[in-house]
Amino acid sequence: MVLFPAENTKTLSILRLAWAFWVAETEEVLASPTDKMDLLQMLDTIERTKGIKFAEGHNPNIDCIRLAFDPVVASHRPLIYYAVSCSIGFFVLSVA
Repeated sequence: MVLFPAENTKTLSILRLAWAFWVAETEEVLASPTDKMDLLQMLDTIERTKGIKFAEGHNPNIDCIRLAFDPVVASHRPLIYYAVSCSIGFFVLSVA
């Protein structure tokens, strides 16, 4: 898994770092001068150590899913679904 793919932008990287280290919205982290300085230093360190340069702006094709803030999309599955998938798993393991 690539945590910071090269097609990331600074906006998305800042969003991801703010969630990962402060468990806060980006605006909340950027409102504090010390937190903002720490965040930008982290971003500079990632760019320098990985040898990449994040583009300015936001890429609408890449989305950051933050488990603490974004809604969870769950789908209902009937009990028969689990019974069938479990049975298939047991069958495959018994044949192997």
